[in-house]
Amino acid sequence: MIKHLMVQIEELPEGGFMATSEDFPDLLAYATTASEALENAKDVAQKLVDSYLEHGDALPYGCDRMRLRQAITLESARIT
Repeated sequence: MIKHLMVQIEELPEGGFMATSEDFPDLLAYATTASEALENAKDVAQKLVDSYLEHGDALPYGCDRMRLRQAITLESARIT
């Protein structure tokens, strides 16, 4: 079960920040600040989980279908 996701936040040369996660390869979120990118990543992660479950798609490795829909917290981020 994934309750915490490791998120990488990269400052973009053209401005803004991009958030990605190795736990959810489809997760990609942009924002003007690092904290907004982290919040956007949380929203995107929840929408990805909902979509995976709704369409019967395979969840990322190690995810428990029954409990994954519960709160996803993005506990830590590394800004590069």
